[in-house]
Amino acid sequence: MKTLHFNAKLNLSASGKQRRFSILAYSGGLLPVEGFPVPVIVDLQGLDTSTSIPILIDHTATVENTLGLTDQIQNDGRSLTLSGPVTGVSVTARQVLDQSSAGHTWQASIGASVIEAQRIATGDSVTVNGQRFVGPVIVARRSVLKETSVLPMGADSTTSVNLAAKAALKESIKMSFEEFVVSLGLDVATLTPEASAALQIAFDTQASPNGNAPAPAAAQAVLNLKAASSKELRRQSEINAMCAGFPNIAAAAIENDWSPVEAQNHVLKARLNSMAPNNRSGISDRQGITKDTLSAGLMIRAGHEAAAVKAFGAQNCELARASRITNLVDLSAAALTLSGRDRSEFGSDNEMIRAAFSTTSLPTILSNTVGRTLTQAYEETTSVWRSFCHVADAQDFKTQTGVRPGAIATLEELGAGGNIKHGTLTEEDTYSWNVATYAKMLGITRQTVINDDLGFIAELAPMMGTAAGRTLNDLIWGVILGAQAAGFFASGNGNLATTSSALAVATLGAAVAAMRSQRDSQGHDINIQPAVLVVTPVLELTARALLNSNDMLGTSGPNGNPVKGIVKELIIEPRLSNSTRFSNTSATQWYLFGAPATRPVTVGFLRGATMPTVETADSDFNTLGIQLRVFHDFGAALSDEKAAYKATGQE
Repeated sequence: MKTLHFNAKLNLSASGKQRRFSILAYSGGLLPVEGFPVPVIVDLQGLDTSTSIPILIDHTATVENTLGLTDQIQNDGRSLTLSGPVTGVSVTARQVLDQSSAGHTWQASIGASVIEAQRIATGDSVTVNGQRFVGPVIVARRSVLKETSVLPMGADSTTSVNLAAKAALKESIKMSFEEFVVSLGLDVATLTPEASAALQIAFDTQASPNGNAPAPAAAQAVLNLKAASSKELRRQSEINAMCAGFPNIAAAAIENDWSPVEAQNHVLKARLNSMAPNNRSGISDRQGITKDTLSAGLMIRAGHEAAAVKAFGAQNCELARASRITNLVDLSAAALTLSGRDRSEFGSDNEMIRAAFSTTSLPTILSNTVGRTLTQAYEETTSVWRSFCHVADAQDFKTQTGVRPGAIATLEELGAGGNIKHGTLTEEDTYSWNVATYAKMLGITRQTVINDDLGFIAELAPMMGTAAGRTLNDLIWGVILGAQAAGFFASGNGNLATTSSALAVATLGAAVAAMRSQRDSQGHDINIQPAVLVVTPVLELTARALLNSNDMLGTSGPNGNPVKGIVKELIIEPRLSNSTRFSNTSATQWYLFGAPATRPVTVGFLRGATMPTVETADSDFNTLGIQLRVFHDFGAALSDEKAAYKATGQE
């Protein structure tokens, strides 16, 4: 009979006047056992838990080292849990409790005496503790719960339950030499005679009746073999990952002891060789070439290399350069190859291009290229509106209803009856908004391909991306410029200054104070903090001086600048003074906005699509080629007037 120890997490909690302990001892699964080649499972159906167990400290059975006694042992056949009161009053016991209160996690070691064990052979299955296991495993069929000790060591970082055993459970389950080798992570078939002899010495020593440790030389041989085996496994794993799609190279690398870097170099050479032009078609077989590779090559040729690397990765860009696809005609041929056809099937380039347009590959490549180039330009378009606009999603084109943050100012105390009062929203607590579609079309024809005209990537796609960003910006600032006429900015709302409102320390300070003083309809302070100052180009220097200067010159009192850094961001917006395109413009007006969460303005997108979408469509019957349509669904609306402030800038 042998005692096994389960390492588990111990919880010490306060319950009334007496503290209790709780231990999740075992969850019914596999337990790694020191000295055994296979995991061990304790059959909870055969575990005797009829006797209460004392909780000792550090395996010391003395009065001073007694912490408590189990009063509940829960064994449902699937997991084992122990709990009970903490009865210890010694200095040692109090130290355990005090350290637990300070945050230390104790470890409990639960001991069980094994009476009967069963070995499950490799490939055989067994169901224990409601779980199915496949051998080789050892099942402790009958055992008795004997003891529990509290240890200062922290719980294991990778598993909540461990098992430690120093010797065999029974003579009948002693391991063979082959199993001993497997337990070390080695393969008997691959051992050299010298290694096999060293391991045999270690095995014989460990299996001897006196249980002596292996001789130093044998122990060191075991360590060396395990280290070499682990290193070799890592090498083979890295080689297989780098040689995906090239099994012959992987096999040669493993057999010839190549390093992973050497294997990768052979793969790269193989890819480049496979992409060399052949005499039959004039283009490559293109092993490893994908639609993304061809899209990357188009972007590079059009002068957008940085965007190509960002969109498709450095490897695709490298393959694109090596593919020797130098024009749009070759691109069409490559697209046909991806679709399982070959350029040699066609009598002329015209026929080949017509066939390429009929596949899904060429339209997808062109769409991807235009889309990535357009997105790059869209992202580079000024989008400072994100500093103060709330971004929302619309599921359809119907009118959407938004709620102003100030609509729910406070929570109400729950009365004695426990009834929670319903909140109500009035018209002034909500606002409406909706999205609309903005779109353009771009045609790519057979003539474009034959002429190798990359203008649709080099120029038109970036222009369309910039135009998409400009359209959104125009909509947002057009809504803001019309806000005063719509009554959003008004003296009655406490967010409009007209006379004597030129940008200065005093007027900026008054705007900040007005925004921070905003209250809801019930008089609650809603604590809006100014975040963004927006000015026209004419006021840029004045604004920067106000926000960045340390001192104010010419003052009779303290000369520190009270508005330095009073907002997080300064935006210079030329649309505010562009009378050609917008109404209600002025070179002297300026605005103050809260952060996006305060919702001064809402910008909405259909189903979260914040970037323009590029789709392909067939051209009309008389035009050989495709149409690329670019569209974007968005909208903008005024939201909460309390989070916005306007000054007309009048002297």
